[in-house]
Amino acid sequence: MTKDVLMGNNPWTKYCQAMDKDEKERIGAPTNPDVIVWRYLSFTKFISMLETNSLFFCRSNLLEDKFEGSLSKVNIGESGEFTTEGGVWTFAEVRSFYERQRQNTFVNCWCINDYESEAMWRLFGKTEAVAIQSTYRRVRECLSSTIYIGTVRYVDYESEPIPYGWVFEPYLRKRKSFEHEHELRALYQRHHLDKQLAGEYEHVNLIELISSVCVAPGSQDWFYELVIKMLKKYGLDIPCMRTKLDEKPFI
Repeated sequence: MTKDVLMGNNPWTKYCQAMDKDEKERIGAPTNPDVIVWRYLSFTKFISMLETNSLFFCRSNLLEDKFEGSLSKVNIGESGEFTTEGGVWTFAEVRSFYERQRQNTFVNCWCINDYESEAMWRLFGKTEAVAIQSTYRRVRECLSSTIYIGTVRYVDYESEPIPYGWVFEPYLRKRKSFEHEHELRALYQRHHLDKQLAGEYEHVNLIELISSVCVAPGSQDWFYELVIKMLKKYGLDIPCMRTKLDEKPFI
């Protein structure tokens, strides 16, 4: 064990010490920091990541799920009014506020899973795709401490209230129909930006971030070899694997 670890000076220890109990509960960080996470990418987005040395954070109002960052029916209630410490808001005022929040919130998504997800591969619908394998610890240590990273909780928006005391809590809730994603989500807010931008790039050290790269089921040999060439081209000594989903049965 290194002196830094013994003295509690390594980045992971400092980060954990900086978070108070309430914040840890709200963010829902994985209890095991070395849990495996995956990010599924088209080949073009993979090359963009290599070219920019960055993770792309999408503006949340451009994500496919229209419920991103929203509240539930229970929050509004039958009256159509929303009560806070600052007073009572109408439904229209609440909707306007959360629309602005969605424009200023940026999200980067991962899938928590010990193994590849056939369902996630299927969502991409192409053989020219890759999955980046990492861990929660690696993602956390590669990103600024001003970026929050937590697990998404899946709830019933018809019957369960969405916590809103902390600005990011609605972004750590999704409908139960998305449970197959097992999502780990990195997110932050930035105001007064060009609303035409689809998102932002956050610089990371790819060697420290990526454990390995896996090519999609059904990928041809030329694609597997191309991914290896791209990793070498960008100076990344990172293992490239074939998917286990293409393996033949034992009998």
